[in-house]
Amino acid sequence: MLDKEKTILVVDDIQPSRETVINCLRVLGYKNTREAADGKEALEVLEKSQDIQLVISDWKMPRMNGVDLLRSMRSESRWEDLPFIFLTSKSESEDVAEASDLGVTEYMIKPLSIDVFAEKVDSLGSGNPRQKLSTVLKGVKKDCSRKDFSRAVTRLTGLLEELPSMRSRIYFEMASVYFQAGEIKRARAVVEQALSINHLLGKAWFLKAELEKEEQNWQEARASLNRALEIQPRNADYFLCLGDTLLYLEDNMKARESFQRAMNIAPEEDWIKTRTWDIYLKHDLCREAEASFGSLLINCLSSDVLNNYAVALRKKGEMARAVELYAVALKKDPDNPGLLFNAAVSDYYNGNFRRAVNRLERAIELQPGFAQAEAFLKKLTKES
Repeated sequence: MLDKEKTILVVDDIQPSRETVINCLRVLGYKNTREAADGKEALEVLEKSQDIQLVISDWKMPRMNGVDLLRSMRSESRWEDLPFIFLTSKSESEDVAEASDLGVTEYMIKPLSIDVFAEKVDSLGSGNPRQKLSTVLKGVKKDCSRKDFSRAVTRLTGLLEELPSMRSRIYFEMASVYFQAGEIKRARAVVEQALSINHLLGKAWFLKAELEKEEQNWQEARASLNRALEIQPRNADYFLCLGDTLLYLEDNMKARESFQRAMNIAPEEDWIKTRTWDIYLKHDLCREAEASFGSLLINCLSSDVLNNYAVALRKKGEMARAVELYAVALKKDPDNPGLLFNAAVSDYYNGNFRRAVNRLERAIELQPGFAQAEAFLKKLTKES
């Protein structure tokens, strides 16, 4: 049971809907409530309040919807186990599956039924299945970090009878452990068990795709990723993995579309662009990445990544492009002696003698005793 004295946060952009939920809570004996009109406001309340024991949220809301609120909460250790109930008019199986993947505790369809509502709320507390699984998963994570995979599997196996309603999730976690242990065939068998119980578990389809990729079954991986994206069409990780798979299949045009869709999900997130670049780099297709996405990718890369790419281009004799990349890198990190030295080398071979000298002098000023820079500057001085 929840603590009648602690607070429940009700999130909905429609005030009468919030009032209906709050009135039901009062009938059940829960007198302390807080309200929020959208996900952003809910996060602000959570930041300031230490006694929130449950969040009840609508799905569709302005600024930040309920799914993004749930995703934000589950990404924070302080809220990852906090019970979360969706009370929404969205009843499609794909919606329920997405919420389940993100870690919703209960899912209720509007209009509100007081009997069902009472049953769901009163069943929560320290003994609810999600919190039990979450506690065990913390131990599993520690086991895996110590490479004690057999102990991790034993922990999860013990939950199968104790938490029958979460068997698909438990099998998924067990398959993930086997994957980390390098037991690919066993992982595939267990993830199939998870999907046989709940074929709408998007993360299980994603894991199945990763397992197929390990055995270079590219077409099977592609099919599994497409299935995952049918369930969760706004998952950037799935699109990135699909793009990687399509590059292995040499379907570069479709791969580009997949990467673009990943970026469109969260245009402000540089990690998506960086991951896209890393995938193209792995396939030795950096030039294609540049041609496809241009400055969109280049501008988000770190100075170290840009430096490494410029060095590779310089070795291939593409001096002009290397010089351009160093210019971008130095805007990000103008006082990096190593970067200044490499940029000076490219300037020299590209015919810009004066700028090469200036950059070498600056590198030596920043790092006295920089032998390579001093030797190269001496060489340039003699040539002049």
